[in-house]
Amino acid sequence: MAPPFDDFAALTLEDLQAFLGRELEEGLTWEAKGSHQPRADQVRKAVSGFANAIGGALILGAERDREGWRLPGCQFPGREPEAKTWLSSVIGDLKPPPRYDIQVFSVSAENDLVAVIAVEPIDVPPCMSGGSVFERVSGATVSVTDPAVLRSLLARGDAARTDATKRAVDAARAIYNDPRLDPNQAYGYMDPTEAPELGKPLFGLAVAPVGWPDSCRAVVFKESFAANLMSLAAKTQPAPLRSRPAALDQTRSHFQVAMAGHGDYWVLRIYAGGAASVATGFGRMAEPVRPNDLMAELGKAWRLAVDALTAVGATGEACVSLHCISTGYAPHSGWSQSPPPTMDVTGMTEVEAPDEVALERLRRELEREAGYIAWEPEE
Repeated sequence: MAPPFDDFAALTLEDLQAFLGRELEEGLTWEAKGSHQPRADQVRKAVSGFANAIGGALILGAERDREGWRLPGCQFPGREPEAKTWLSSVIGDLKPPPRYDIQVFSVSAENDLVAVIAVEPIDVPPCMSGGSVFERVSGATVSVTDPAVLRSLLARGDAARTDATKRAVDAARAIYNDPRLDPNQAYGYMDPTEAPELGKPLFGLAVAPVGWPDSCRAVVFKESFAANLMSLAAKTQPAPLRSRPAALDQTRSHFQVAMAGHGDYWVLRIYAGGAASVATGFGRMAEPVRPNDLMAELGKAWRLAVDALTAVGATGEACVSLHCISTGYAPHSGWSQSPPPTMDVTGMTEVEAPDEVALERLRRELEREAGYIAWEPEE
């Protein structure tokens, strides 16, 4: 979580008072508002400023007198749950909203409350309030009007998207091309005569969040999460014939779950560096996969990757990348004279399951990448 509180979830009113007792002036990572009812525009301005800087905390219901800071509280719409709901709706109007957490404390019988909003740096700056951009500097939240500062914020956002795209493309290619991934040995078949003849993966698909905080990386290496990967992968096979428990790959870069069912197999990976990838394949295929069959498998793989990322707490903007052999995909019309042997399709999305619109867009991109005609829908 963002500064100045290392363990925000465990923060108490006494901890907050002790913190204010040590501080003389508002700094780069915290700001305090007085005992009047908070204004939505002021909350958005402060949160935007922290998000565009290094993060920080907004304390509502604090005042300073000659003896130092006090916590008289202020009035919110309703009691503690309603105050959290109101603050969340206010922050939700930011574009894009940053990651944040809220603590609310009751300080009087008259329903005076103290609220603390911990804000993390935005993954893809700038975080805008209406049409304005704010940034936290030491002791103040200021409107950003300097073109150089705006360019710097936009450059940070572009760099974050570029990094997510590289992670997604690398993860999709790696799971598809991994020479150590022997489908006939990786799924628990001890007797070679027992194993079905499984072919190369049909595709590799990966989703990489633009924001990948340390808290997400830490969850990947928890034993409970490794166990949870099995239940996520089981969604693809209600009654799998063989499966391999989640294990840390020998490269130490990811955990992997492998499952084989009736003539098909699935591999799910979650990378500590910030990506989830899925590969699936069938038995040896004499004919190209039909478009509808491929799109159904892609939809399941996309949802599975998102489930894995959601389980570690990843949210927000992401890059999805698909890597496959073009000759394994036969569109409904418009054969190409010389389709490329392999292709990559990438695009920006959210860490959420794809809807039909997203899958249809992927279908068109896939057909064009393979060298076929795929018309965009008319406005």
